[in-house]
Amino acid sequence: MQSTFTRQTHNTSYVAYSKSASKPIQVQVAGQDSTVPVHSQVLIREFVSIEIDSIDDARATSQRQPTLYVKFNARSAKNPDGESVGLRENFGASIQAGGDLEKAVRHALTAGKAVYVAIETKRRYKNSAGEIISYLTPINELRGATKDGKGGSASATRENCANVIAAIGPADAPTTNLISDEVTSDPSKWATFRSNHDGTQVPSGFVRVNTPEGDPTGAITAAESAPAAAPASVDVDALAEAVAARLHGAAPTNGTPASSGAVRRPALREVHSVEAKPWEPYNSDGRANAGSYLTASWRNTWSGAMILLTTAAYEEQDAAERAGREPRLLESSALASTATDLTEVLLAMADQVQTAVVGRINRMDRSHGEAGKWVHQIASRLVPITLEMLSEEHSEQREMWRKTVIAQAAAVFAAALHSVESYLDGQYDRPTPINDASRKAREQAGRQAQQGNAATSTSGAQMTSTNAAIDDAATGDDALMQRWNAFLQQCKLTGHEDRVKPFLAAACGTADLAQIQAQLFSERLSAWEAEPQRFVEAAASAYRASQPVARQSA
Repeated sequence: MQSTFTRQTHNTSYVAYSKSASKPIQVQVAGQDSTVPVHSQVLIREFVSIEIDSIDDARATSQRQPTLYVKFNARSAKNPDGESVGLRENFGASIQAGGDLEKAVRHALTAGKAVYVAIETKRRYKNSAGEIISYLTPINELRGATKDGKGGSASATRENCANVIAAIGPADAPTTNLISDEVTSDPSKWATFRSNHDGTQVPSGFVRVNTPEGDPTGAITAAESAPAAAPASVDVDALAEAVAARLHGAAPTNGTPASSGAVRRPALREVHSVEAKPWEPYNSDGRANAGSYLTASWRNTWSGAMILLTTAAYEEQDAAERAGREPRLLESSALASTATDLTEVLLAMADQVQTAVVGRINRMDRSHGEAGKWVHQIASRLVPITLEMLSEEHSEQREMWRKTVIAQAAAVFAAALHSVESYLDGQYDRPTPINDASRKAREQAGRQAQQGNAATSTSGAQMTSTNAAIDDAATGDDALMQRWNAFLQQCKLTGHEDRVKPFLAAACGTADLAQIQAQLFSERLSAWEAEPQRFVEAAASAYRASQPVARQSA
């Protein structure tokens, strides 16, 4: 099968995920028991130049299709500069016999040609003892490696995993590649995971699952498969009971999610004390702090609910005019109470988004405010609520709206966080443990201090060169620019590049192609080329978000 995916430009290994989901299994998602399909981990190893040592004969035909074992000459492995990478032990992987892959490897062996190869290490269905291997087990654990992928055991890998050639092509022809039908991951999305060495990265639109006992795993599930914690409709009586319970220190009875950030509440006293600082949820008299960040967040969310309801009212009026009917609007007296009910729903939705991205609920954390803003962005720009959803006969439609907003908000929030992490990975060293006894922390601190001093002493020079193109900029790669222009034309965005700039800035750290490294941009472009419609939607969303909100005229 031919593919236009982009190879990595240096030898590397990383953790990706199966493109097809498993059957639904028992797990925990965001602290809730659930039965969902999951995507298990695989390991990808890419070698930019290596020679084939030998090809074993086809194995027993009792298999569904005979396979060949291709062994690679470890000492022939080279880096992009043609230098040996120092491998000593030969290794191999299997392919299906009789297809294009067999022709390609036999030609390379006969001609003595170096090849690019990507090997996928995937879990077996059963180990050598006949025990079924869980979808949840991290691939590095199955390989007998450390969590960051180092020190794998050949015997553990043989027992628990299978190695298959996922992609192969001539080393000197980067655009000529064959993709195996046996590969379980999606090579067109490998660019997303090439920094995921320890398997902790979760792609946009997915969430990590835990075991039924709550232990972490290596598997993920689609965000829309994750259970929702909050009900779609608001029971005002139950809400009042929950609020009263919070204020008096009791546990709410309506299933309101508790914050994972434990706060010790002072004993309730009759005498009112001075109001506490805004970051303290309680006053010293045990009463809720009316001036806290929590209260301010509630007010901001209520304001957002009013905006959603006002916009829905305008849309209802327009729809009524087009249909020649009377608009079905909220009574003025019910608007404030409806906004109050919707506020509780929006806050619970933010709880879900925060849990999906950060892993816990704490409304005092700034990440909860960010989650709430993403909920509002999606609900106000992409998935608007309608007034008819507020009625009980449209409860299913309202539930679908809630789940859709949560899924999309979690996806874009996670994408934003991943983009920030990628930027930070390129700017700073890997984190060093606080209790590091090998003096790495002090050495790193010294380097950072030197960098800071150098930055201070050369700030004037930097000010004059900030906008200069970097040496390996995307604009300096003609082939890459041709791909980019062709992609814009495919997306019908030629001549509208300004509408793509906000998304470029979010995905690459800047919208100036002269300031983006060619390798980074090539990896991003490969992912976009694989899903052009998703790129168009994301670019449109980022562009709309960058525009000032027009005021509604009375």
